[in-house]
Amino acid sequence: MLAPNLYQLRMEGGHVYLWRDPGSLTLIDTGPPGSGEPIIDAIERLG
Repeated sequence: MLAPNLYQLRMEGGHVYLWRDPGSLTLIDTGPPGSGEPIIDAIERLG
């Protein structure tokens, strides 16, 4: 966690950023092609 609502998710080939508000998530950077499943897994781990 970089800030109370900002998360950095390390992916193969780079990082993506996730902003969390009550009831919603905003993906700041989608990462390289093929990052969809790892991003979903990371979001599930965050709860």
